[in-house]
Amino acid sequence: MTKAIIEKQVGIKKATPEKQATLGFVFGIISILSFVSLYDYDPGSFHSSPPTQNSPLLGQVGLSLASNILGIFGISAWLLPWLFGTLSFLSFRKTQNKAKKKEYLLNH
Repeated sequence: MTKAIIEKQVGIKKATPEKQATLGFVFGIISILSFVSLYDYDPGSFHSSPPTQNSPLLGQVGLSLASNILGIFGISAWLLPWLFGTLSFLSFRKTQNKAKKKEYLLNH
């Protein structure tokens, strides 16, 4: 009983497993943009002058994004779209339902 009173006084709240649609949407957009920029990246078109006929889907922004991602992370940069896609998916789901399913499966 004293713990509940202290929590009310301090203002500590329990974490609520709610959907975070805005965060999920942002992660989804980042996932799509990073995948498209990596898929459409051609190192030869980054330093070409005059620009080549076939420009990438995201333009110079996509070229620089893919170049920087690949420069920093190397071949593992291809895991970033998957990571952000997974974070997007998990942001749209409620954690509470997942915990209920686990408890149901373990008890039956």
